[in-house]
Amino acid sequence: MQKLFVDYSAFGCLLDSLCKKIENGKTKFNCIYAPPRGGWPVAVHISHYFELPILENLDFVKEIEDEKIKILLVDDIIDTGKTMIQVTDFIKDHVSYVICSLFFKPHSKIIVDICGEIVKNDQWVIFPWELKQIPSSDPSFQRWCETVNMSNSVPNWDWNDEEENRAWKDL
Repeated sequence: MQKLFVDYSAFGCLLDSLCKKIENGKTKFNCIYAPPRGGWPVAVHISHYFELPILENLDFVKEIEDEKIKILLVDDIIDTGKTMIQVTDFIKDHVSYVICSLFFKPHSKIIVDICGEIVKNDQWVIFPWELKQIPSSDPSFQRWCETVNMSNSVPNWDWNDEEENRAWKDL
């Protein structure tokens, strides 16, 4: 599987671009909902950009039926679509919504209304907060470091707990 590394700079640019696409759509939303965990960074950025509240859960939706309430459903990536299908099945008879994701894979069982980037079905997106989970010896990670001019400073994240504890004590 091909890996697509996204650093914080690229992540920020993609989020800004996504916000412009949402803005160009002209739909006014009342609030934002993002499934935990992946959608939260995207939701926070969009929330600040549009000054919209983020819903912690969707439980209240079952008690209302109001087409005037428009929820922006966001996630970092729609891969299979399973997560977003669960969310939409829960609210579809109660409020209107628009599905938005930073990345979208065409093989998904659900279609997004707004997306930042379409990625290949065989690509694995590595977000900035996940980079520490990639061994620095990973060849695709090393190539990525070279392309972003980190070739002389490939992070050594292959620490053991003892080394990490020593590093924290030094602070």
